[in-house]
Order: sequence, then structure tokens, then C-alpha cells
Amino acid sequence: MKKKSHKTINNKCDTLWSKIVRERAGNRCEYCGRQNKMLNAHHIFGRTFLPLRWVLNNGIALCPLHHTFSNTFSAHLAPTEFTFWLVKKRGEEWYKKLRQKTFPDIHRNPLTIKDKEVIYEELKKHSDKDNTIDKRFYKV
Repeated sequence: MKKKSHKTINNKCDTLWSKIVRERAGNRCEYCGRQNKMLNAHHIFGRTFLPLRWVLNNGIALCPLHHTFSNTFSAHLAPTEFTFWLVKKRGEEWYKKLRQKTFPDIHRNPLTIKDKEVIYEELKKHSDKDNTIDKRFYKV
């Protein structure tokens, strides 16, 4: 039997997380509303914030323009404008609660492969549901 690796389960969780974030948005950019075959699932707080890496509320679906290419509004090239818009869209309280989750000391309790498999199974449950945008998904 092949030994499971962190990289393998991380990739599985990343792929499923991305799929759910895009499906929740109806496969449309949450900023401009356009459908795009290259729709991106953007981490509001980057993947390096391990406690939030696969939290669905930490994701937003964006077209390539609004994810990385626009100088006037994109999550990567205009992060201040993006954050202001996001807080207005989802609420200041939502943002504060999500941001607080970036602070835990993950180094004391790193996730095991088993922990990640549990996360993957939980993500699969969300993938099997109707994932259109709904305020319930924004509760932290």
C-alpha cells in the first residue's frame, strides 16, 4: 500500500476547496458577475495562514482580471481596494472574525495527514450540496 503524503492530501484539499468556492459563486466572478472558464478561487488570507487554508469563508471566486490583472481593482494588484470592497460586500464583523483566525499558533499543533483527510471529507460534503451563494456561507 502506497504511503500517503502531506503533498498529496494538500493538493486534493486545495482542488476541492477551489471547486466549491467557484460553485458557491455560481461559477461567476463575485466582483463583476461574469462567467469565465478560467475563474479563480482566491484565498482572502493566503494559503500560508494554515488555520484558514481550507475554510470556505476564506475564499472568493474571481475572474482573472479581478484576481490578478487589473491595476484598478484586483485582489493582488490593488489589495487595499479589494479589501475595502470585500468588507463592504460581506460585512466588517465577518472580516474581523475571519482575520482573528489567522493568529493561532499552528506550529504547536501542526495538521497530521489524518487531520487533513478529515478536512477533505468535510469539504466533500459541501461539494455534494447546492453551493450557490448564500449568506449562511459567510458566517465565521
